[in-house]
Amino acid sequence: KTDPTKPLNRMIFNGDASTIWGMNWNAEIDVYEVTTGKKLLRLNEMKMSKEDISSGNISAGIGFDMVLSRDQKIVGVALTLIRNNTKVVKGEDMRGVLLLDAKTGKEMGMLKGYFKWINHLSVGPSERYIATANFGKDMGLRIWDVKDGEVDRYIRSSGFAGMSADSRRIALVEYYESKQPELRVYSFPNFKKIVGFDVANLSAICLNG
Repeated sequence: KTDPTKPLNRMIFNGDASTIWGMNWNAEIDVYEVTTGKKLLRLNEMKMSKEDISSGNISAGIGFDMVLSRDQKIVGVALTLIRNNTKVVKGEDMRGVLLLDAKTGKEMGMLKGYFKWINHLSVGPSERYIATANFGKDMGLRIWDVKDGEVDRYIRSSGFAGMSADSRRIALVEYYESKQPELRVYSFPNFKKIVGFDVANLSAICLNG
């Protein structure tokens, strides 16, 4: 069972489809066993109870997307996260990709900056890179190097992208000042162009297997 007061906005299977991962709009993640429906784990639980509020130790989030690394060891969560405690005069508002240990839920780091609304999150084939696509003033596709947390590549595009199941191809709509938007497919992560053609506009992109 899921909590009806916290509807899910994203669901994914693990590699062998033995567990399903459901993220609610608060960016909390519950992991369920597929065969029994048993809840195995909760990750990224927010602190919003009366006790948390009275103690001044609060965390609240909005979740947009979620992805598991191919080795199932890391889960990435695209979110807006607000934290406030007695040691912080002003709450900390973070937008980015939170990296969690998939077994323990322990925070491993956060990729911050260049975000408004993240609509796509995916992991590259070597698991060294994470791809994000977002709306906002600096909308576009960014490729992050997980090792140093820095942006390795930026392409101005729509806030949507699509990654193939093997993580070796990525598709996005690129914008230009003097011509029609173009849907392009690149090999990933070397970004060698495979194909490109004009489109009017798109609100979602996906690639088959």
